[in-house]
Amino acid sequence: MTKVQGQRKAPRKPSEPTTSKVSKPTKKAAPPKPKPSEIKTKGSVKSSKQNSSSSSTFSNDNLAQAKNVRFSTSVASTPIPPSPQTLQKKQLGQYRSPVSYVPRLTRNQAKSQSQVISKTRTPTTVDAKEVEIENLRALNAQLLRRLKSLEEDLKNTKESYELLSASQQPTLLPSPSITPEPDPVIPTPTYVTNPIPGPSYVEDPITTRPRLLVCGDSMVRGFSDILQHLLPRYLVQCLTYPGAGLSTVLNAIPSQTADFTKRDIVFLLAGSNDIPNLSPKILETELQRLSGLCASTNVVFSSIPFMFNLEKHNTNVFATNLQILKLSSVYNFFYFECNFYLSRKMFTSHGLHLNLAGKQAYCEKLSSALSVVHLSQRSFLLPILVDPEPNMNNSSDEQLILDISCPYDPLLEVTNPDESRGNTVLENIDDSSFFLTNLQVFPNL
Repeated sequence: MTKVQGQRKAPRKPSEPTTSKVSKPTKKAAPPKPKPSEIKTKGSVKSSKQNSSSSSTFSNDNLAQAKNVRFSTSVASTPIPPSPQTLQKKQLGQYRSPVSYVPRLTRNQAKSQSQVISKTRTPTTVDAKEVEIENLRALNAQLLRRLKSLEEDLKNTKESYELLSASQQPTLLPSPSITPEPDPVIPTPTYVTNPIPGPSYVEDPITTRPRLLVCGDSMVRGFSDILQHLLPRYLVQCLTYPGAGLSTVLNAIPSQTADFTKRDIVFLLAGSNDIPNLSPKILETELQRLSGLCASTNVVFSSIPFMFNLEKHNTNVFATNLQILKLSSVYNFFYFECNFYLSRKMFTSHGLHLNLAGKQAYCEKLSSALSVVHLSQRSFLLPILVDPEPNMNNSSDEQLILDISCPYDPLLEVTNPDESRGNTVLENIDDSSFFLTNLQVFPNL
């Protein structure tokens, strides 16, 4: 009887002990154990008849695969009777029916089976994947060509931009520096007696005339011609620094006044561009630099004009002017108050700079105040004021700044003259002189 491939060997029965000599048991060929699929019971016969119709639906692939499996398909003609052990287990209720299993295949059988499965694959699936791969390759090549063309276009555009920017690039000019703008000195071949009373010394020739140096920001532009006409006995020179602050103006003074004497005058008008950042500490530090100059010549520092473009800063301007007045007695320079006679119509429409009429009025008041510089013992210079009798027909814009103290600034309240005088009413009293009388900021002046 031939040995079936893939079947298990039957278990050997345990040997029984004997008193005689033990002889080696002879190996007998055990009957081949049928496969579970080959054992036919009564129930399996019935199920095979019922499934005969469904077995006809097996696919050709399964039939071909089944043919390649190399193992015997012989079926036992008669069922094998159960062993005594099996009968004993059935009686005791410990018997379990055998479970059908799939036979293990060898390596060659698995390889042949995989070849059969690969051969049975439909060619349509392989062709579809190959077509899809070819389409992706073509799309990739197209995208690469498009990317290369875009890189070339970008390179050409960049070169064109560089050429265009190089051809249209403007030439950079050096940044302008703030330089003084000296006004031309008008020579005066003939001398006219100064109608304004001045010091009692004889006029010197043109080479030894006293000098008047006007230095400041854009507010002093054009002062040279006007002051030279009003003060012909002085040699007037004006240095203008547009947009400069107080520190810049003071830095230019030492180089221009190295040989100045007590016959000469230095007039300063600056600080408008520093408002509202000109604190008392900064102001004192800057004006302290004038102490050496004040010992050798006459220095006149003008008050800062009120601003009609930034009216909210007028309180700051008023306080700064009071600080300048205080420091004038400390460092021995003269303080010129210009806000007593300036009105709104003396400024430009913008409200910061003086117009032609304002500059003319400013220089006239300044010339009258400078005439007493050599004789004055006080640091406060006051020009000849306007008519003390107020004109009631004038509008509010024509009022003097003296009458309103700080223009349109409600934060600073000036003491009412009527309340300070009590109930006494005096006629023809100059309010401006009363303002100066009641200004008790520096009682030692």
